[in-house]
Amino acid sequence: MAGAQDLLARLPALLGTAVRVIPAPCVGRCEQAPVAVVHHNAVPMATSEAVQRRGARPGHGTTRLKPYIDRAAYAGAGRLRVAARLR
Repeated sequence: MAGAQDLLARLPALLGTAVRVIPAPCVGRCEQAPVAVVHHNAVPMATSEAVQRRGARPGHGTTRLKPYIDRAAYAGAGRLRVAARLR
């Protein structure tokens, strides 16, 4: 996508061998191209500097999941009424 080839050419030299730079055909953000993905987080309109900043943030690779409820609690909250009626 727009600017991706230049970014792919520059990143390995800037980031060194401790970082894998892998070309990907699509991350679903064409309107924000070029896009890099650092620790499963998109960097829209990526520049080599933006990718370096994103990768340098302490703890940035940590994904925090939102608390979730199990099916019984979900059903108990009345959220499966429509599904039950359809069955």
